[in-house]
Amino acid sequence: MRDEPKLTSVLSELRNKGHLPALDTNVASVCTLTDDPLTCAAELTSVILRDPGLTANIISIANSALYGPAEPVTTVSSAILIIGFECVRTLALGLAIFKQVGQTAQNRNLYRLLTCSYFSGMFAMALAHKADQKHPEELLVAGMLSQLPRLLLAHAFPDRYAVLERRMSAEKLPLDQACREVFGTSYYGLADEIAQFWGLPASVARHVRGERSHDTLGTVLRQASHIADMMFGNQPGGVAALATAERELQTVLHDAEFKLGEFIAQACESDPNVHRFFRLSPKDIGMMVRIAEWGKVNSAQMAASLMDGASGTLPDAKVIEDPTVLIGQYLTELIRIVHRGLDLNRVLLTGLEAIHRCVRPECALLAFPDPTKRCLQGRFLLGNGGKAGDFIADLQNSQSPIVRCLKSQQPLQLYARQDLPDSFFTRAHLDAVFLAPIVVDRNSIGLCVVGRDKPTPFSEQERLWIDAIASHFSAAFDRCRSKSD
Repeated sequence: MRDEPKLTSVLSELRNKGHLPALDTNVASVCTLTDDPLTCAAELTSVILRDPGLTANIISIANSALYGPAEPVTTVSSAILIIGFECVRTLALGLAIFKQVGQTAQNRNLYRLLTCSYFSGMFAMALAHKADQKHPEELLVAGMLSQLPRLLLAHAFPDRYAVLERRMSAEKLPLDQACREVFGTSYYGLADEIAQFWGLPASVARHVRGERSHDTLGTVLRQASHIADMMFGNQPGGVAALATAERELQTVLHDAEFKLGEFIAQACESDPNVHRFFRLSPKDIGMMVRIAEWGKVNSAQMAASLMDGASGTLPDAKVIEDPTVLIGQYLTELIRIVHRGLDLNRVLLTGLEAIHRCVRPECALLAFPDPTKRCLQGRFLLGNGGKAGDFIADLQNSQSPIVRCLKSQQPLQLYARQDLPDSFFTRAHLDAVFLAPIVVDRNSIGLCVVGRDKPTPFSEQERLWIDAIASHFSAAFDRCRSKSD
């Protein structure tokens, strides 16, 4: 039974000290969108692209052995189609919380706990995949987040948490019992409150609050946490302990040939974040497995070894993307999907994503004539500006720069506040605007509108990129027209 006053006191201190972060607005938007059955892939892509770190992680997971795509995934929109809306929500939520909490890991012990949390999730996902379980990515999030309350306690109460670790190590107390004796409250009761605070999906929250059944998923998550704890010095290891874990996993996976050491090496090698986040090499992983086999290294020694022998740096939450590299990848992807005659909408969304990620405008929009041919109306939008349909341009106004652009079939750079007095541009707070017509069989059939909120004009390089992408839109429409003839 929980000690409610103690639990309330611990939670209050975590909040007052700023160690229980609320979700950032970007992830909150992802959760809102995925709750709405009318949400389209373009809207979700737009939100994810605001966070380069989340963008890189979603694409990385879509490329993992978990999904085994036939060809490399290079776009967020493709990753969403592969992973699915619900799984993207779970991943975005888990990875964002991990990043926010990880930004507080500013000493060796906190960094060790952060790394252990990630490894727990990574091992859980890999084991769930081996067991042919549905949605193994939920186990990545559950594994990571089930261990993060320890990091929060260690950060807010370093002296008391050190006592908790000593009790677990010296007296071999389970985590929940040690937490009750040191903090006066159940660890899983605390984790349950934190899961509710973060609004975790029920499928993940039950694992975080310790509802681990004896079925396959429960065993997988328990053993993944146990293996990570032994590797990072949270629990005593040793050859016998590792052998016991190996036998239990052989049983649950129905694989008598399963070898724990080989599994750890393969799981770490197949996850690019092991190096990208933590700078751990295969040699470092091998050393950590040997330390777990030895079983006599305490957590403080493991923290020093991890920082000095492996990365020496904390995970960098920032992802710096080189647009000159990205644009090449996107143009190659556009050539591939246009040549293969894949879904036209996929071509359009991929091109908009390329503009959004490489040019970094506030708004990238595609507009086409409405059924009456009297107005141009937005159909796809990434970035700010509300809904795509908010953009409407009168095609009967011969003085409009938009009409002139369509008739000349040449790109045009403008300033919205003086050249395009329109409510859409005002609401979207756009100033510098670049228009690129989509031309098929010598007729302008649509328009690509790219805007930024500063008067800085688009560079020649940026204009060439946008125009090249618009030419791929033209090629895709031309191919569709040829097929229908």
